[in-house]
Amino acid sequence: MKNIILIFFSIIFTPIFSLDKVVPKFCVNCKHFLKPAYYIGDSYGRCSFFPEVDDSEFYVTGTKTIYAYNYCTTARRREDMCGKEGKKYESKEPEDKVSEILYN
Repeated sequence: MKNIILIFFSIIFTPIFSLDKVVPKFCVNCKHFLKPAYYIGDSYGRCSFFPEVDDSEFYVTGTKTIYAYNYCTTARRREDMCGKEGKKYESKEPEDKVSEILYN
């Protein structure tokens, strides 16, 4: 009787979707990813979606200066930015091209 109940519950609670079609959101595959500048000693990728802006002269000149970009690790750690799930992720490749590469 226990086996029948276990089989019944395993059929009911089986996921509807297949996990093999989930494409992970790696920063290196995102169109906002900036390669590290090894020639200046930088070894981590940065995200162009989250610039570090100097707005100290905004009220004088009317412009904001982008002086750097946040690291990808910073953007993925902070939920108000990209977060663990990659909220701002945009693939470099079209979606059909990505699935073709991964599954063929």
